Amino acid sequence: MAPVSALVPNCSQRSSCITHFALENASDAVLWSDGDGTLLYANHSAAQLLGVSVENIFASNLQSFSPAIADRLNTPGRQPFECVCLRPDGQPVPVEVSLSSFEVDGRSCHCMFLRNVSERKRLELQLRHAHSMEAVGRLVDGVSHDFNNLLTA
Repeated sequence: MAPVSALVPNCSQRSSCITHFALENASDAVLWSDGDGTLLYANHSAAQLLGVSVENIFASNLQSFSPAIADRLNTPGRQPFECVCLRPDGQPVPVEVSLSSFEVDGRSCHCMFLRNVSERKRLELQLRHAHSMEAVGRLVDGVSHDFNNLLTA
């Protein structure tokens, strides 16, 4: 396996340094793994999302955080998808995943961007609840209108 240092951009060149800075400071979680799901790189947002330190991420396999992502590593065709990551404390975190593959020294590697969609899921649930309450309100309004018509007759 290629050492992690081979995957982390070398800051001897300006563009590499900017790339490294962008990855480290991205608001989305960024993970790199090999074809087996062994984690090779993680930024601080990934550690925060997964609820572990960056050092502990490397002691784990992608399978331990998200079997759904690990299952899709070597599948052709890349479309963003949603799944759930599990923190070590058992708390599920819904995420949207963008996954792409690349090669380093002839080895298959994968880059994943994970975006926490917990807030969006919560708002979607509230919206569905509001729509159902609106439907109930319309039903009650219709029944009361019909009942009022019966009383006036």
